[in-house]
Amino acid sequence: MDLLLQPGFWDDHDAEARVLVNPRLGWDVTPLEAWAGHQSELQGHLLLGTSGSTGVSKWMALSRQAFLASAQAVNSHLKSTSQDRWLLALPLFHVGGLGVLARARLSGADVAAVPVPWSAAGFVETCRTTQATLSALTPTQFSDLVASSLTAPASLRALVVGGGALSRSDSRAARRLGWPVLESYGLTEAASQVATAEPGEASEESGMVILPHWETRTNLQGLLELRGPALASGWVEWMGAEGILHPLAGAGGWFTTRDLVRLSGNRLEILGRADRCVKVGGELVSLDGLQEVWESVSIGPGWIAARPDARLGHSVVLVLCEGRESDRAASIASYDAKVAPFERIRDVIVVPHLPRSPLGKPLWRELGLR
Repeated sequence: MDLLLQPGFWDDHDAEARVLVNPRLGWDVTPLEAWAGHQSELQGHLLLGTSGSTGVSKWMALSRQAFLASAQAVNSHLKSTSQDRWLLALPLFHVGGLGVLARARLSGADVAAVPVPWSAAGFVETCRTTQATLSALTPTQFSDLVASSLTAPASLRALVVGGGALSRSDSRAARRLGWPVLESYGLTEAASQVATAEPGEASEESGMVILPHWETRTNLQGLLELRGPALASGWVEWMGAEGILHPLAGAGGWFTTRDLVRLSGNRLEILGRADRCVKVGGELVSLDGLQEVWESVSIGPGWIAARPDARLGHSVVLVLCEGRESDRAASIASYDAKVAPFERIRDVIVVPHLPRSPLGKPLWRELGLR
């Protein structure tokens, strides 16, 4: 982290490309970094792996300028100054962690780090002892805070949560505990945040504010398209000994995401991932929306998914981990009472564990349901 905190790191736009990867995975990225160092179009870039735990062959190429453009917009939205102190709880092989350091570089804010491994109690204690004012978490980390019923330290004025869908029940519970939570939407290709809730507002009431460095629109399918200075330069397809740099943006500099959204003025509402929306009996169903319903009635963890169905196209199923199946009948009955008939749970699938990415996102494809 010391290198990334040095002003010269973020200002050296002619430096050789650097590859950042989760060290616990044990991958040798030396050949990739050596190849990237000889590509003039990758000068000043950071390469981040974008796949999950099964291996990386696709690397997003983000320039230092992209990170700084994002940082400037986020700092402005949060009104962050040199009087702030960021609490870093996200890894530096991810845009969320790198974004924190880029914001601190521009604002002059201090940065403190949460001890590893992660724990909700450790986060709260570090926040209190360092008097941190700003931090960012994934929904999984945020859920740990809520599950532990931990109250927010008085110093914290904004807690940005992004990297996946934020549970409405967790958000409401966190506010009761005093957490100044701001839901955000971002992606690796955008060097972190695209839209973030307004401080003091609940995003479920008014949507998230699109940050000023982005132009946005939707295509005919309702997918969000982005254009702006924080967009990745492209992505590298790595084949073990040689790489190919592919452009990210299409015609006119627009990048098409896989997220279905609703745009209204400078506000954005996430409707769901395109790969988490399926047709059931001819009706379009958002599995992320159904997940929220499940979490509002369930007494234990479970995940709403879909699998192919010869008659319906898809059917809704509930995925549970072994050893966490108690009282599921009551929860399913409560869920079914809240949804349309075609959205009801048709089957329960029990798995040894739910495959997740290093940041805790469920890896639905690895379940083999679709």
